[in-house]
Amino acid sequence: MSTKTQAYPTANGRRFTLDVPPAALAASRADPHGDNDIPPYMDYQHTDRLDNFTVMEVAGKSRCHGMHLEGLAYPITPIGMHYLLIHYDIPYIDEKSYQVKVDGLVKKKLTLDMDKLRSMPKVTIPATMECCGNGRASQKWRLWAHVPWNHDAIGTAEWTGTPLRGVLEEAGLQDSAVEILFTGRDKGIQGPPDGAEVQYFQRSLTVDYVMNPDNDVLLCYEINGQPLPPQHGFPLRLLVPGWLGATNVKWIDSIEAIDWRLTKNQMKWYSYAENDEDPNRIPCTFEKVRAMMIPPGIPDFLCRIRHLEETDAVELRGRAWAGGLGIQSVEVSLDGGDTWSFAKLDKPFGKWAWVGWSFTWQNVTPGEYTLRCRAKDERGNMSMDDDSAHDYYAMDIPKSQYVDVNVYPKGTLTVGNKIECPVQFPSL
Repeated sequence: MSTKTQAYPTANGRRFTLDVPPAALAASRADPHGDNDIPPYMDYQHTDRLDNFTVMEVAGKSRCHGMHLEGLAYPITPIGMHYLLIHYDIPYIDEKSYQVKVDGLVKKKLTLDMDKLRSMPKVTIPATMECCGNGRASQKWRLWAHVPWNHDAIGTAEWTGTPLRGVLEEAGLQDSAVEILFTGRDKGIQGPPDGAEVQYFQRSLTVDYVMNPDNDVLLCYEINGQPLPPQHGFPLRLLVPGWLGATNVKWIDSIEAIDWRLTKNQMKWYSYAENDEDPNRIPCTFEKVRAMMIPPGIPDFLCRIRHLEETDAVELRGRAWAGGLGIQSVEVSLDGGDTWSFAKLDKPFGKWAWVGWSFTWQNVTPGEYTLRCRAKDERGNMSMDDDSAHDYYAMDIPKSQYVDVNVYPKGTLTVGNKIECPVQFPSL
């Protein structure tokens, strides 16, 4: 890569633009792994480095937050630990004047306030929610600048609201309606540099899906028995259990029955694709099968490598989920994935919620270990291997989690002791 005329931007109080020659940009898109003339701050397009997230990506991550992995100890994630992705801004909404419109291809247009919605049939569902970008930091080749999630963009909550099906039945769908379009009140600008579009956050679902009572699609106004906080969509959000987070539109402004299919903007970008113009893209829908482990021991502050003392046994625990499919098995590796052993599954507590698992690590002797876990669902789908191909937008990468652990002789981790703790990248 040439760096003769390009330099890293500095904090000098001025804006800078990614001024990339069109020919170089086209070459990079055609061959993202090639040695093209791209400035260093755009190097995310063809790299396997672990330390080059841009300041824009870090700023985006600071507006969002993942779940602390020790929070996997809770079957229902405390609200403050549940992951959050704030796509644009959190709109300020006065509940007293708030109304949601139900219109489009309906026989009776509705305007519903929160008193009306709360008077309708009330349902509570425990459901695991996962961001489309969960696991993105483990992608070998980064082809798209986005929120650099590790494995923490998850959470399970008890969501309360009224079935969307009942609202649509009251409105009366016309026969020509094929999709339901959900528009949030969060507004922003997004798209290619030469044609970014001002837009509200929108997603759609087919009429057949939302009207099927087995799918439990809700208009939610409570989380864990409390009113939705602003960052979780107050006063009303969509819940599509088992689907990746982008589908669950927050701060709903309108629900519209349409006779066409939404294919642009958020329906385009939240998809599996080989490039930005892939005509065969597949929209992100259900969460893929994944298992996660509560990291054992204690962390060092910077690298979060785990540290514990030798012992007869350590009980490893975690959670597994598969977008509404049952978990058939969870396996644990103590040697980085060379060998695997089966864990014990807890009893499920909801179709859409994760299931707990446990595994006893016996004869824990001093040394360096890399722990991993993986799951298989009822259809035989398993967590991806490391060498699996990753899509252009880095969506839903269920690569098996790594947990690096250093085990020391007894007494080493006594408070006040000094130990060597070099800065090192964790296994990804």
